[in-house]
Amino acid sequence: MSLDHPEQCSATHQQTPPHERRKGTPSLRLRAMNLLARREHSQHELVQKLAKFTHSEHELVPVIDQLNQEGLQSDERFCEDFIAYRSRSYYGPQKIRQELLYRGVANTLIETALGEADVDWAKQAFEWSQRKYSQRAIEQPKERQKLYAALIRRGFNSDQIRQVLSLMSEKGS
Repeated sequence: MSLDHPEQCSATHQQTPPHERRKGTPSLRLRAMNLLARREHSQHELVQKLAKFTHSEHELVPVIDQLNQEGLQSDERFCEDFIAYRSRSYYGPQKIRQELLYRGVANTLIETALGEADVDWAKQAFEWSQRKYSQRAIEQPKERQKLYAALIRRGFNSDQIRQVLSLMSEKGS
């Protein structure tokens, strides 16, 4: 575009939506889209990662809202993907819940996603226990306590752990 025709310049400027004319916003959108192209992010994560590229977090709100409206960013989708990813790594629902809260996901979204997740948590705990402890003497009280503590740290509840200990004892017999 040449600068010889200022009317062309102002016409182009008028066609550009106001939120894209602000300094830095197009690069924020591009950065956000690049982050989302790699993996899902929560809104909170995007704000944290993009905040260093702007003077004010108020500039981020319209960018992230627009991405959300366009379906490019979704906390629900992030939550579902995160639960699937962490459960495949043999983490339990309590650990996953804490990690999602840390990432700024609303508790209601977390509870809904965990409730809808197609995960057999006791089976996940059992499979991890078999990998970690194989067929070691789990009948020893000290070994049972170690396994119990390890499963608690991985985010499984006491009912799930009791099922694991029962199954491990049956297999060892």
